[in-house]
Amino acid sequence: MASSLDNVSVKRALLIGNNRYSQGNRLEYCINNVNDLQNKLETIDFQVTTGFDLICEDFDSIVEDFVKDINPGDLILFLFSGYGIHSNDQNYFVPIDDNQIKNSEMFEHRTVNVQTIIDMIMNRRPSVSIFLFDCSRPYRLSNQITSTNFIDYGGFNPIQPLTNSLIFFSCDANKTTLDKSTNGRNTIFLYYLLQYIDQPNLPIDELLDIVSDEITNETNHQQSPFKVSLIRKNIHFNYQIQPGKYQHFNIHSKIIFFFVNRNQSKTSIIN
Repeated sequence: MASSLDNVSVKRALLIGNNRYSQGNRLEYCINNVNDLQNKLETIDFQVTTGFDLICEDFDSIVEDFVKDINPGDLILFLFSGYGIHSNDQNYFVPIDDNQIKNSEMFEHRTVNVQTIIDMIMNRRPSVSIFLFDCSRPYRLSNQITSTNFIDYGGFNPIQPLTNSLIFFSCDANKTTLDKSTNGRNTIFLYYLLQYIDQPNLPIDELLDIVSDEITNETNHQQSPFKVSLIRKNIHFNYQIQPGKYQHFNIHSKIIFFFVNRNQSKTSIIN
């Protein structure tokens, strides 16, 4: 049975895509990912906030503004497409002004801490939050671009989700993948996500399992996504009332039953 969340929540999404990195780290598909996902989500009634090629301060600001608008019970989708890095058991999103990062000690001050964003969103008590991280690419510091002796900070350490949240990496934890595309426009993850995300009545867990299988098969098991979930509800991005089925909503201690068929709907109220 569908959760009441499918009927009453505001669906909000924050999508961030960074292509124009400094000092030779540029990417190709991240902004297309955000634009195409925004178009899909708006057709299924999401309120979408987007950010493109964000420097560190602007990244912080867009997250803070987005979080302020979250109300208890909302469904939240967060996507970052760009570079993600790890250091000392912490994960970070990399803003485009990464030429200012000269050593790993600067990560704390010139990148965006992933766990901080997760905590900020979850502290607003959404019903469910989905975190999609398309950022597991090899990454070296800007002053090591031409060096043959460098540390690859790319990819994420595993993240333990909080209750009512799901975390998805486009590549397995502690691994990286190149900036590849199937259609010449989107990363492999977004290519498949866009095919399924607006499918009616497809549960989110099942949707992402399908996308994972598609990616794994497409890459001949060279890229296998990472997913962890603490969602205990049957949640859909695009829930549609099906003909011939009862739906119910709790409103001020009254229960309203809706019966829908192809020609009419009937409503009964029980005190």
